[in-house]
Amino acid sequence: MRKMRELTTIDETWKLMDELRQRFYFKRESEEVRVEDALDRELAEDVFAAKDMPPFDIATMDGYALKLEDGVREYRIVGEVYAGEVEDRFVNRGECVYITTGAKMPVNADTVVKVEIAEVDGSKMRIREKVNRGKYVLKKGSEVKKGDLILPAKTRIGPQEIAALISAGVERVRVFRRLRAAVFSNGDEIKKGIIADSNSAMISAFLRKLGCEVHFLGVAGDDAEEVREMVEKGVRDYDAVLTSGGVSVGEKDYVVKALKEMGEVLIYKVRQRPGKPMVVAVVNEKPVFALPGKPAGCFTAMLSLRRFFAGDKPFPKVRARIAGDVKLPTKGFSYFLFVKLRDGYAIPAGFRHSHVSIIPYEKYEVSLVSAMARSAVSDGFVVTDRDLRAGEEVEVCLYD
Repeated sequence: MRKMRELTTIDETWKLMDELRQRFYFKRESEEVRVEDALDRELAEDVFAAKDMPPFDIATMDGYALKLEDGVREYRIVGEVYAGEVEDRFVNRGECVYITTGAKMPVNADTVVKVEIAEVDGSKMRIREKVNRGKYVLKKGSEVKKGDLILPAKTRIGPQEIAALISAGVERVRVFRRLRAAVFSNGDEIKKGIIADSNSAMISAFLRKLGCEVHFLGVAGDDAEEVREMVEKGVRDYDAVLTSGGVSVGEKDYVVKALKEMGEVLIYKVRQRPGKPMVVAVVNEKPVFALPGKPAGCFTAMLSLRRFFAGDKPFPKVRARIAGDVKLPTKGFSYFLFVKLRDGYAIPAGFRHSHVSIIPYEKYEVSLVSAMARSAVSDGFVVTDRDLRAGEEVEVCLYD
């Protein structure tokens, strides 16, 4: 059993996410689907080309296809070839055919003279500039040869991968079934309807965006046995379990205690704010993630967990200038500043002129920001472990 780590850094947390992904994420059955239906699925096996690509030599420019002869500049035009024609065409010495982009090259032609440097007079075509042999010709199998590896196992399929597979003659692929994630909430205040359960909705949406199949188990009140029952059902029937609330230090925060009794707690608290009270555990060989109850803290924790579900794919990034001074309240933490981008500036949520102006001065009040779901309604976030001065250039991670 591994020793529980408390107050881990973001880098340490991400490293553990990588380990858990390797250990648990792909422990799923596979199924065969049409390539067109494979968007956002992960390959369960390597995929190889079913044919050469391109299947024949093709022209990459409108012009005249010919077999280039040294010293010969004038050729006789004997026909035309258009994209979509599949029959074999031939040209003899001193002959050429007009050809369009994407058309199949004549069998014995090796060069295309683009129209811009071709001088045509009736049935004669004269080359006005020097031409290199093989110019504007994409050779058969130059992109992919039959049997070449197209995509390795565990690749997540996007639109560009679908295009590559179809082009290589692949019609069906074997993919992992979608990861089944169980989600439940904690707290009498949610169970009684006093507070809206925004966290479960956000977590579920986040997971669906990452391609998961999400099942909501309900709400456990401030009762240790209810928490245990939710976790037991989750690890019995699903691949991963996520919950929010009940992970702080109050008397009624039963989640950590239950996870310690039921399995192995790997992480308790992360050096990130908001999102510090985050727990990562393993129960019955299933990962369980317990996130903060405060909305923006819960969202921050999901940004860290993204690595388990999506791998080490980086967030898109842009550079911007921070719109005001930011003084961090406590050193030794990585602070997630949710920002709106405007005219080259990153405006942190909570400060003056932001969409949630709740901080009356420049010291960052993480407890205020983390308590509001609207704080995370932003274009992206800045991660910093030091104070920032107005106008300083920062790196903004954008949501993908």
